[in-house]
Amino acid sequence: MIKIKKNKVKSKKGSIKVRLLVIPIIVIILSIFAIGAVSSLMVRNSLISQMKENGEFLLKQFSSRIEDNTNSLDVINDSIENDIINASKVIEGEGD
Repeated sequence: MIKIKKNKVKSKKGSIKVRLLVIPIIVIILSIFAIGAVSSLMVRNSLISQMKENGEFLLKQFSSRIEDNTNSLDVINDSIENDIINASKVIEGEGD
């Protein structure tokens, strides 16, 4: 009967060790994993929103530059037309 009591005491001590050591370690590991997963999702969402904002900004800049280039080409075309008209008037004046 003494041997049975010793085994029961050892099994109770083992369960106390498990409760005091293993369970908190598992809880800590799971909480670290949860914190990592949440922070990873938050960083991912933040990066995606930042990329969207940067994309919109770049599109606006691209659109603005195309508009400026179009206006510049219009001014250059008007200037060339005026130069051609003036050159033709000079040539007509020499022909008289």
